[in-house]
Amino acid sequence: MNAFFYVAISHIPLGTAVTIEFIGPLVLSAVLSHSIRDVLWVGLAMVGVGLFGVERLLGLSSLRPIGVVCALGAGLFWALYILAADNAGKKVTGTGVIAIVLLIGSLPSTPLGMANLFMVATDAHLLLLAIGTAILASLVPYTLEFLALRRLPPSTFGILLSMEPAVAATAGWLLLNQHMGVLGMLAVCLVVSACVGTATSKS
Repeated sequence: MNAFFYVAISHIPLGTAVTIEFIGPLVLSAVLSHSIRDVLWVGLAMVGVGLFGVERLLGLSSLRPIGVVCALGAGLFWALYILAADNAGKKVTGTGVIAIVLLIGSLPSTPLGMANLFMVATDAHLLLLAIGTAILASLVPYTLEFLALRRLPPSTFGILLSMEPAVAATAGWLLLNQHMGVLGMLAVCLVVSACVGTATSKS
């Protein structure tokens, strides 16, 4: 999931990547709920994502297809992660499940990093960046998410998580100077609305 996401944000803006990625969990929610209402919310999110394509066709953005495909791939694996983590959480108590998930998840991507292992291991700056990324992008967020999911009502957790595309778009603008057009902002709003709608329909 993270590997696809990192490739995605190297080709498309952060807010766009996160917004597209949310299609995965939304589709999963609709499939599991068997609710027409949730299907309609997914449809609204699809319209939102489609606006990114319209924006590109109008020449208002330079959205790279490889970035979109990788963001969708990240969304697919996010949905699979939700299923796996839910099943593991029922069998393993405490936060030990996070360690298991991260360990298993690192296995497929390990061969891809072997070529640069020596370079990273011998460069203190790169090594610190790698360690920091592992902690800040995987260990901390997944642990906090896991703990929040166990302590908050599902609807509350879903609504808070729904804000992620908007937060990502804001972070991209403030920290990475990634400006989003009117259609892009509308796309984010539609996907966030779909996420909130899906979360509240289960309350």
